[in-house]
This record gives sequence, structure tokens and C-alpha cells, in this order.
Amino acid sequence: MGYNSYSSYYSSYPSSYGDVSAAAATTMVGALMVYVVIILAIAILQIIAMWKLFTKAGEKGWKSIIPIYNSVILFKISEIGRAHV
Repeated sequence: MGYNSYSSYYSSYPSSYGDVSAAAATTMVGALMVYVVIILAIAILQIIAMWKLFTKAGEKGWKSIIPIYNSVILFKISEIGRAHV
């Protein structure tokens, strides 16, 4: 084991870093995809829940999808519920 074999051993590091970074990038992309799927599932569940809430309160379900308008309708629903107490 001379000097040449020692230097050739350490000269192979830069190429192995590329393999490690590619594996890390692939893992990060996979984790990101799982995260996006979970967030989409939660968003769909929220839309379904709001739709049902609006229909049970006597409003049309599509009103729950419009961002600011759904807050106005929710305030209206809460005032109607409060007036009956």
C-alpha cells in the first residue's frame, strides 16, 4: 500500500458525493409528494365538511367554496342561530 493507492482512494470521494446528493434529492422529492398528497386530502375533507355545514344551515353548498363570501355566509348563519336561542 503505497502513496499512489492512498491518493487514489481519496480522489474517489467527489464522485460518491454526487450519488449521495442524488439519493437525498430523490428522498426529498418523495417526501414532498407525500406531504402534498396529505395536504390535498385535508383540503378535500374541509371542502366536504363546509359544503355539508352550509347545506344543513339552509344555504347552497357552492357558497362554501368562495373564500371571502363563505365567511360572510358563516357570519349570517351564526347570527341566525344566535337569534333562535
